[in-house]
Amino acid sequence: MNKRNLIVSAAVCGVCLFALGVLTGASLPDHQEKMPEPEPLFEPEMCRHGAEYMDEMLQRVRTQTDMNLCAAAGTTLRQAELYAFFRDYLGTLPEERREEALLEQKQWEEEYFRALKEPSDYEGDSLESFDLSMRAGTLLYDRLRYLNASPEAREAFGRMKNLSFTDMDRIERQFENGQYRGVFRNGERDIFKLSPELCLASGDFLAGEIVCSPAGKPPYRMIVVWKEGRVKEKIAVGRDKHIDSIGIAGGRLRIDHTGIDGNRGTLSVAL
Repeated sequence: MNKRNLIVSAAVCGVCLFALGVLTGASLPDHQEKMPEPEPLFEPEMCRHGAEYMDEMLQRVRTQTDMNLCAAAGTTLRQAELYAFFRDYLGTLPEERREEALLEQKQWEEEYFRALKEPSDYEGDSLESFDLSMRAGTLLYDRLRYLNASPEAREAFGRMKNLSFTDMDRIERQFENGQYRGVFRNGERDIFKLSPELCLASGDFLAGEIVCSPAGKPPYRMIVVWKEGRVKEKIAVGRDKHIDSIGIAGGRLRIDHTGIDGNRGTLSVAL
């Protein structure tokens, strides 16, 4: 079995484990005597730390084999993190919301498997296995970010995820489910991603952070504001700043940020 099939098989196992847990819980009669609950097999925080460690190791290793191993291990840990997180997430929802959440997760899983079946940019190359592992890991990481976002941010993301936008180069692009992937050229793609936790809706305005990774250029972030579906304003944020929150009030956009030196600041822009 090649490494690509191993990645997909691991993903299938994760989903099957999740489905088995859900079905088992649903099949138990309500009147059954309450049994002591076993310790969870996976804890989201521990899986996340493990995945972050593998990401760190990925920056240190030099051989292709070690890169493939780190990427595959990180992806497996992200699968476990998503499984554990979603298990706990379901437990926080009222009964009437759980079926809806399960259906949404199933739809995401279908899209996840579809994306994994798409050919690698490096098909037939030694980087193919690494590329597919990184693709799977990125999809899992993005899903966790979405589930961690507030209900209001997720609702705003849903309204923004297929909008058109312009970068600082003024070229118009369009999101597909919150992401834009440009044409593969010179070994890279332009990739722009909407951050689900930093999306908001306020009256006629929608605003959100876009992580921009133009091919051959250092990545950066910008805040884009739409009014009635059209870009109203865009603000590039320095690479040395992390955006903590955004808000719109009194016709102004507020951006709270923290620099790499730990200093906090606020930027206010008239809309």
